[in-house]
Amino acid sequence: MAHGLRHRKFEVTSEMMEAGVMLLLYPFQGELHTVFIKRTENKHDKHKGQISFPGGKVDSSDTSIDATALRELEEEIGVPPTHIQIIGQLSPLVIPVSNFLVKPVIGFIESRPQFIPEVSEVAEIIEAPIHIFKNIETPQLIDIPLGNKMKFKNVPYFDINGHVVWGATAMILAEFSEIAFRS
Repeated sequence: MAHGLRHRKFEVTSEMMEAGVMLLLYPFQGELHTVFIKRTENKHDKHKGQISFPGGKVDSSDTSIDATALRELEEEIGVPPTHIQIIGQLSPLVIPVSNFLVKPVIGFIESRPQFIPEVSEVAEIIEAPIHIFKNIETPQLIDIPLGNKMKFKNVPYFDINGHVVWGATAMILAEFSEIAFRS
């Protein structure tokens, strides 16, 4: 699910900021789901309007990347960490445009939480059953506008309820899918 420009290796540097994101799993309507956010159109956000997992930068008060992901989950979509079981982590990803090293955390909660979006950061909450990520051998491709009349061409993406999920979020989903559905 990586764009062609991603095939070059990005080095982790000491200047990068660490971030944690939460791939939260929960039962809903008889199957396992996960939740995404659509980011607001904040002009200071390099990822404005994109679909992502809840998450953000490590704070000095965070004791671990799990703590960061749990804190951000609560701040962005109102899910308290009290009943979330941490299952594990996926591979860290370098995000060159924002200089982040993103560390995905997988969590599980026994029932669908009540989502309360933080309106300054979250334009929309998007839920999806995880079975839709089972067969991703042939990804869909799209051109992503970047501004200044430039665009990324032929970017692999997932269509989730009409939303384009690409970049790091799609790569995290692809890794999760490989682990969750491998035969």
